[in-house]
Amino acid sequence: MRSIYSLLLRIAATGLLFSCNKDIKVEEPDFEVEVASATARAGDSVIFTITGNPDIISFYSGELGNSYEYIDKDRVLPTESVNMSFQSQVRSQSGTSATYCQDHQFHVLVSTDLNLAGATMADSALSVQNATWKEITDSFVICPLECSSATPYYNSGIKDIKNLFVPGKPLRVAFKYINLPNPTNGRANIWRFSSFQMTASNALGSGTLTSQADAGWTPVYIGTGWNLSTAFGATSTVVTLRGLTTNLVNQEMWCISKPIELTDANLGREYAIGIKAYADPPLKSYGHRFSKPGIYTVTFVATNTNVYDKKPVVRQIQMTIQP
Repeated sequence: MRSIYSLLLRIAATGLLFSCNKDIKVEEPDFEVEVASATARAGDSVIFTITGNPDIISFYSGELGNSYEYIDKDRVLPTESVNMSFQSQVRSQSGTSATYCQDHQFHVLVSTDLNLAGATMADSALSVQNATWKEITDSFVICPLECSSATPYYNSGIKDIKNLFVPGKPLRVAFKYINLPNPTNGRANIWRFSSFQMTASNALGSGTLTSQADAGWTPVYIGTGWNLSTAFGATSTVVTLRGLTTNLVNQEMWCISKPIELTDANLGREYAIGIKAYADPPLKSYGHRFSKPGIYTVTFVATNTNVYDKKPVVRQIQMTIQP
C-alpha cells in the first residue's frame, strides 16, 4: 500500500509540474534596433538605438570573426593571391668550343601533374618529359646575357601565379637549364637563382608557402654527357646550374621544387558579442566602430528565456562603411 501511495504522489507531482510549465513559457521579446544613418566611415562610432527590454542581447557586427552568417557553418577564407619572386644571375665561363656565350639557357615553368616517384634518373627524366608544363619565363625579369664573369643578380619582380594552381593538385616550380651543342650555339654559361619566395594572401594577411631554403630543389637530367659533380649545386641561399663548354649534344637540366599545396583557411564558426545579460538593466543603445570599409550585415539577437523556455528574435541592419 505504501508503494502504491508513493507512486500516486509522484504522478500527481508530475502533473502539477507540467501544469506549472504551461504558465511559465516566455513571451517573444518586444525588441527593435535603429541607426541614424546606414552609412558611416571606418573608425567612426556607429550608435544603434535599442527599444524593448529582452533578457539577453547578442551582437554580430558582420565583420570577420563576428558574423551571424557563420553561427552554424565554418567560415573558409579563399586565397586571393600567390606572389612569386626570385633573383637570377648569368655568368660566362671559359671554354674553347665556341667564342661566344649561349643564349636562352634559362627558363621558368610550372606543372600540376608531375610525379617524380621513379627510382632511377631515367625514370625521373621520363616523368618530366611526360608532365604538362606551362612556361612563365616571360612573366619575370631575367638577368640579361652580357657574356661577363661579373654580372650581378637581377630581381625578377613579383608575379601573382594563383591562376596556375589547380584545385586539389600540388604545383611544382622548375628552373630549366638548356645546353645545346657548344660549337654552333655558344659556350654554356653558369646560371644561378636565389631569394626564391612564394607568398599566399587572404583577407587576414599573407604567409609563406615556400622559400629558397624550403623548396627542396631536385635536379633531373635529360641527355648524356653531364658532369654530375659540377652541374648542380644547392645551398640554403642559392642554386647553381652549370653545363660543360665542350658539350656536343642537346641537354636539359630541370631544377624542380617540392609539391606546393594551396589550401584555403578554415576559421571555423563565429560567435556573438554579449552586450546584455539577464541581470543587466535595460540597454538603450550600443556603439561599434568598423575598422575597414565594406558592406556589413549587423545582427542583434534578443532572447527572453527561463529554465523551461526561450524565444529569440533577430533584427538586422545593413551598414555601408566608407574609407
